[in-house]
Amino acid sequence: MAANAPLKAHHEPLQFFHLGTYQGSSLDLHILESTPAFIKFPFRKVRNLILLEGMANRLDGYFILDTGAPYLVLNKTYFRDSQIKAEWLAGGVGGAQSAAFSTQIEELKIQELSWTDVEADVLALNHIENKLGAKILGLLGNALFEKYEMEINLEEQVMILHTLDRKGNRIQNPEKCNYRNSKCRGKLKPHSNMILIDAKIAGKKMVLCMDTGAEMLVLNKILRKKVLNQVAVDKRMILNGTDGNKIEVLGGTLYELNLPGADLCDIPAIIASLDDMGKAYNIHIDGMIGHSLLDKGIFSVNFVRKEWSFRPFSQEEE
Repeated sequence: MAANAPLKAHHEPLQFFHLGTYQGSSLDLHILESTPAFIKFPFRKVRNLILLEGMANRLDGYFILDTGAPYLVLNKTYFRDSQIKAEWLAGGVGGAQSAAFSTQIEELKIQELSWTDVEADVLALNHIENKLGAKILGLLGNALFEKYEMEINLEEQVMILHTLDRKGNRIQNPEKCNYRNSKCRGKLKPHSNMILIDAKIAGKKMVLCMDTGAEMLVLNKILRKKVLNQVAVDKRMILNGTDGNKIEVLGGTLYELNLPGADLCDIPAIIASLDDMGKAYNIHIDGMIGHSLLDKGIFSVNFVRKEWSFRPFSQEEE
């Protein structure tokens, strides 16, 4: 870190962490009907977050696409009277805890896609609504899309789900899969429903969580000094968690992040503790990346084949 750099005035970004928010078994859901070969989901981009229109138990609103969450999370504001299946204290930013419970909803619809009998966690998300100025019903986690290839294009503000066969091949135009055509691609780390990818900073190997709910790159403060020195720190920032808790962190610019087949430069970043997240999911995380990557290209993940790819917007189609 550039310790001698002057620190600017506070700035308050919105960051989503999912630290021990899910305590149940694997997600239990049933897709209502067969889906087409692919579905396009136009979305709103608000404060660098992806908002998809949807409905839960006939209640309309927006859901935040959150690949840092394994499962579905609902906003307690609208589902506080739901039947409680289990209760616990959910861990949050800085070690704070908040009340949470699990429930099951009859139907979840995200535009053209529908599920029935979906298990979900219920948390207080009213502070997120206040930040975004939109009716937020909840967060969409990875397990909802485990049978698809997901493609996110922030430039065109569209998410595409490709229907896959049992081997993970697209049922339509399988030769056009991004993970086959892109120079920047890799295998997912085998863990739960998290999207964990390999990266390097200053030649040191990193494991990053691809989290569309993270507005900035987050680096674990316990990383080696050689790595953290690659961040030119110039301000203090307030980090907001899913639980509404806030902590002060250092912010700046990471000189370079190396992915397999692609190098990203001058990335806005913050340095914070990710210990709670690691304990919640029983994994070690060196960092979280979301908008910092999506803002530079198309990200695709095939949940069946456990593969991911990234294609910079500047890269010409081959």
